[in-house]
Amino acid sequence: MTNVIYTTPTRIIIAGLCSQIPGVRTSFTQIPRMVQDAQLPAMIVLPGPASFDNVIESVQMVLETRIYQLVLLVQNAAFGTSGDLELQCDPFFKSVRDFFFARPGLEELDTQGVPKIPSVFNAKLLGDNGLNIGAFPFQGGSDTPEYVQIIWRLQVQEIVPVNFAD
Repeated sequence: MTNVIYTTPTRIIIAGLCSQIPGVRTSFTQIPRMVQDAQLPAMIVLPGPASFDNVIESVQMVLETRIYQLVLLVQNAAFGTSGDLELQCDPFFKSVRDFFFARPGLEELDTQGVPKIPSVFNAKLLGDNGLNIGAFPFQGGSDTPEYVQIIWRLQVQEIVPVNFAD
């Protein structure tokens, strides 16, 4: 059995778009081992749960609806003054919302070399979890730095082929 890269092309497109959002300095398609302060604010694109629906029973195609998490690490929570970190986060609520609502098919990617995925049917920003402070790396220990962060949920629908195993 061969390993097939499955969510990576869509993650590359989403990360490429995220890098175009005003204020986002770095965008990752995979969880980085660490994030340098010079890379902040940084967006990390993570594939989440999916649901499936047969498009046409006689064709080997399925409508996949997957929720991607867009994790924005804005700043190390140990830095800044009282209220300063909240002020740094505030513009992202509107800019990320407006950016993705203007691109319901994940179009308008200017990044060179990024694969075009004709199967993207619909992308819809579902909301965010508000302003939070969380550890990164996500499963860190007691000495893991904490970051002021916002997490958005982006629902992406794609019609994808199904390869039946014998």
